[in-house]
Amino acid sequence: MSDIISIKGQIFPTLVAVTELEQQQGLMGKPWPPPIMSFPYHTAAPRRFWMQNTISALDIIFCRSNNVVGIFHGEPLSTKLIGPDEPSDLV
Repeated sequence: MSDIISIKGQIFPTLVAVTELEQQQGLMGKPWPPPIMSFPYHTAAPRRFWMQNTISALDIIFCRSNNVVGIFHGEPLSTKLIGPDEPSDLV
């Protein structure tokens, strides 16, 4: 689903991964340049992401309550799990 997100007053057009299947698929197999994709969650919890089958280098931004709690650089095609120890409710 296409939508927009706002972080600290900045507006970003985004694809929103709402269902479990959309979240599992993420940006895997998407060509360059990849779209912005958001993963909203109902509750804040520590989250980890990997870049398997994702050919683009991505910066992954973890947020909680509309505040950035961590930014991590994802390595293309990597299965290394990345993310902050802090809980997030939007990635």
